[in-house]
Amino acid sequence: MAAAASRPIRPKQLARQIGGWANAQQIPRVKIKIGESGADPGRDLSRMRQARQVIGDDVELFVDANGAYSRKQAIRVLNAAADLDVRWVEEPVSSDDLAGLREIRDAVCADVTAGEYGFDLYYFQRMRRAEAVDCLQIDASRCGGITEWIRAAAVAASHGLEVSGRCGPHLHAHVAAATPN
Repeated sequence: MAAAASRPIRPKQLARQIGGWANAQQIPRVKIKIGESGADPGRDLSRMRQARQVIGDDVELFVDANGAYSRKQAIRVLNAAADLDVRWVEEPVSSDDLAGLREIRDAVCADVTAGEYGFDLYYFQRMRRAEAVDCLQIDASRCGGITEWIRAAAVAASHGLEVSGRCGPHLHAHVAAATPN
C-alpha cells in the first residue's frame, strides 16, 4: 500500500509529510498529486523532483494526475521525469479515455493505473480489453461491494494484472489481503 498526499500542499509540507511516511514510518512507496488543472507541468516536475529528493532512491514514487493531462502532455511530463523513477501514474488522462491510457501505457516506463470510478464488472472488462492499464483500481463502495470487487479482481488476475483498492483502507484491507493479485 502507498501513503498518499490527498490535497495540494506547499513544498515544506510535502517534504514533512512524505518524509515522515518514507523515513519515520518506513512506508516503501508514496504517492503525490500532480496535474493541478494540467496547466503547469513545470510545477508537477518540481513536485516530483522534490519528492524524490526527500524520499531517496529506495522508496517508490507514485503520482496521481486525476485525469488532468492530455495524452501527449502526460507522455511529455512522464518522459521529462524519467530520471526520477516514477513507478506508478494514476489517471494521467480521464479514466474514460481508454485509448489515451493505452497510448500513455505504451509510451512510458511507469505503470499506468485507473479504474476507481468503475461501477460494474463490464467497466473493468472494457478497461482490460483495451489494455489500458497495468493495474486496475477497484473501489468496493462504487462497484457494488465486496463481491463485485472480487469479480473485478478475478478479471484482472485472468489477464495478469494487479489490482489496487482505491482509498478506504478499512473497507478494502480484508478483501485486498485475500486477493493474490
